Amino acid sequence: MEAGFVPLNGRPFYVRRWGDPSLPKLLLLHGFPEFGGAWGDLAHRLAANYHCIAPDQRGFGQSWAPPEVSDYTTSALVGDMATLVGNEALTVVGHDWGPQWPMVWPCSSRSWSKG
Repeated sequence: MEAGFVPLNGRPFYVRRWGDPSLPKLLLLHGFPEFGGAWGDLAHRLAANYHCIAPDQRGFGQSWAPPEVSDYTTSALVGDMATLVGNEALTVVGHDWGPQWPMVWPCSSRSWSKG
């Protein structure tokens, strides 16, 4: 596993990665109130076939935690993850609150807006 801070939209986010970056990407989104490390056991097993990316989402783990509730809009949360993965093809895996992002973030088109 590799881990460290990545700047997303000008703020520090902690991201864990397993597997070869040339492999198909899996974006692993944790639930509430967890952090990216919750995926450790599974990501370790998947790393032979996938490049697993497990960020601490906004307000969780070691990532930036803005004080205002208004900083946690769906578009802001989705925007963080879109910035993290860019235009790369990937599969999104989530649990608890994590699965809501694929519903609001069409991965095939990467169409989203900040608001």
